[in-house]
Amino acid sequence: MLDKRRIRLMTKLALYEQSDAKEDLKVSGYYKEDYAGLMILKGALWTTVGYAMVAVLFVLCNLDLLINDMSVQKLIVLACAAVGGYLVLLIVFCICASVFYKRKHVEARHRLKTFYNNLTVLERMGGHTRPSSKKRRKMRDKLRAKENIL
Repeated sequence: MLDKRRIRLMTKLALYEQSDAKEDLKVSGYYKEDYAGLMILKGALWTTVGYAMVAVLFVLCNLDLLINDMSVQKLIVLACAAVGGYLVLLIVFCICASVFYKRKHVEARHRLKTFYNNLTVLERMGGHTRPSSKKRRKMRDKLRAKENIL
């Protein structure tokens, strides 16, 4: 007779394995702080590249205006504003990314823990019994023989 609870649990586990399991295993392979730090570093590098591209586009679009009305003081003020804007953007990004990636790590660990707990429940529902002592001895002897060969 088929057990509906067991089938539902197996379906739930299979769906998780196909959708989120690979990503969750990658994420949970790191400590929380290490994962967040690595992702913040990657994001900060891409933010820097993006900001530089936007700054270059801004300068190219307003080149006529900048050349006609440029002085050393205005150049210094413009450079300070650009650097200040970059620092503010980078600090805000790092704070937001830290919160996001730490939460992502915690959720991934929680999903994996639930997955492993459900696997244990499924194993108990299956009625699998431990092998008899004679079978255990045979399996142990086979494993020892393989170890000795290697």
